[in-house]
Amino acid sequence: MRAGPLSDAKVIALLNAYFVPAYVSNDEIPGDADAVKAEKAERERVLHTFLDAGMSAGSVHAYVLTPDGRPVGSLHVAHAGDKDKDTGKTRT
Repeated sequence: MRAGPLSDAKVIALLNAYFVPAYVSNDEIPGDADAVKAEKAERERVLHTFLDAGMSAGSVHAYVLTPDGRPVGSLHVAHAGDKDKDTGKTRT
């Protein structure tokens, strides 16, 4: 992803100004049972929110959500290196 759209200084500045980046791995979640259950539920919510909106979704995606959790856009990491490609999947 560093070689594609997310390497553009304007994109980085825009994302940093309005969004908080978060990295989530689908590996085993550490913590107590309640925290693990809540984390898995949130991952499923995000996945299904994007699918329901007709957007690309899956386990290896970059997601952009509004502060209240609505989908803005997504990108499969296999396409992250595609420069100047309009995925046509961004919705507001």
